[in-house]
Formats: sequence, C-alpha cells, structure tokens
Amino acid sequence: MTGGVEFVGPPAPPSRSAVRKATFITIAGVLAIVGALTGGYYFAMRPVPLKIAVGPPNSDDVRVVQTLTQAFSQNHSYVRLRPVQTEGATESASALADGRVDLAIIRGDLEVPKNAQAGSRPQPRTAARRPSSPSIRRKRSHRTTRLMRPRKFPPAPSAARPTVPTTR
Repeated sequence: MTGGVEFVGPPAPPSRSAVRKATFITIAGVLAIVGALTGGYYFAMRPVPLKIAVGPPNSDDVRVVQTLTQAFSQNHSYVRLRPVQTEGATESASALADGRVDLAIIRGDLEVPKNAQAGSRPQPRTAARRPSSPSIRRKRSHRTTRLMRPRKFPPAPSAARPTVPTTR
C-alpha cells in the first residue's frame, strides 16, 4: 500500500481515570459557580447596619428606637439599627458631627452638624405654601406631581362641643 489512507480500526475508548477526572472537574466547576452565586447574593442582600445616636437613657426616644430596631429585625428588613445611647441630644449631635454614628435623634432647636441632613422636622400648618387651586400641576424633573389638598378631619361629636348661649 503506497500513499493511501490506512484504516486501523475504531479509536480506543478513553480510560476510566480520564472519565473520572472530567466528571470531577465538571462537578467542581458547577459547585464553584453555585458558591459564587450564593456568595454574591448574600453580600448583595445582607442588611445595612446603621448606628443611631439616641439619648438620654430611659427616655421615650430610646424606647422608640428600640422598638424600631426590633421591628426591622422581625421584618427581615434591609436595614439594621444599632442604637448608641448618649447622655443627651447635644452629645448625639456631636457624635453625628464626628462621624461615630450614621443617624442621630436631636431636638430641632439644636445646631444641626454641617455633614448632616435634617429630616422629619415638624412645621406648622400655616407655614405650608399652597397654590390657590389644589389641582394645579407642578413639573418636577421628569415626572409630574399633583399637589395634595389639605386634609379635612371630621367634626367632633356634638356632645363634646361646648354650647355657647347666643343673644340677639
């Protein structure tokens, strides 16, 4: 036979150790991918711990923050509060200014630190600016928001109203 193709026969099957090695590498790869996905999910979904300064001890503010902490824990929220008790509102404000805490409960008459954002400040109803017509629309960035009408409360029961004699 000169210059022709020789057929020797079917190729030899792979040895058992090569098959086992390929199976082991495949299983290890799948487990590595599953582990990486699980770790990524854990780090993406773990709750963010926020330290909140509150004081003085045994005050209503401390009880409210403790209740919020328990509620966030029970609801498996993305936020975990870590209360830091202080001696008072001024120390809470200074802890916020120093960066020792992320949040602080302080009084409205205290100086808010420069690196802080004030929130939930109660304002009197007379200070609220309303347009003449409550249905006027105001453009805000890319969406349109509707201004809200003032909330109307039902009148008090007639038995609770004082009776004033009228004279004519």
